[in-house]
Amino acid sequence: MPLRHALGEYWLSQAALEPARQEAKCLCELAAQPGERTYLALGKSALAKIALAEQQWEQAESELSQALAVLEGAEAPLAAWRVYATAAQLYEQRGRSMEAWQYRTRSAAVRTQLADSLGNALELRQSLLAYLPVASGADA
Repeated sequence: MPLRHALGEYWLSQAALEPARQEAKCLCELAAQPGERTYLALGKSALAKIALAEQQWEQAESELSQALAVLEGAEAPLAAWRVYATAAQLYEQRGRSMEAWQYRTRSAAVRTQLADSLGNALELRQSLLAYLPVASGADA
C-alpha cells in the first residue's frame, strides 16, 4: 500500500493523471480488502486530486466525500491532514472560502498534533512542519 500511494503521488506530481489514477484505484482496492482506513482515505483523496486537475468538480467532491467518510471515527492523522488539505483545495477552487478555511484549519491542527507527537526531536518536528504547508493547499 505505501508503494502504491507513493507511485500515485509521483505520477500526480508529474501531471501524469492516468497512471496516477491507476495507482490510486489499485491502492483503494488493496486497502478496502482488510479495511485499512488510512490508505483507503489516501487513495480516495488521490482520486479527488486527479478529478480536481481535470476540473471534474462533481467527481472530486464525490471522491472527497468518500475519503472524509472513511476518516469518520478513525484515528488516521497521516491521512487526515492530507484529506483535509485536499478538501481545502477543492473548496478554494470552487469559491467556497469559508469551507476552504475550515478544512485548512483542520489540516493544520492535525499537522500540529503530528509534530507535537515527536517530543524532543526538534529537527524532525521542524522538518515535518516545513514539509506540510497547509495554508496554500500546496500539499494537497
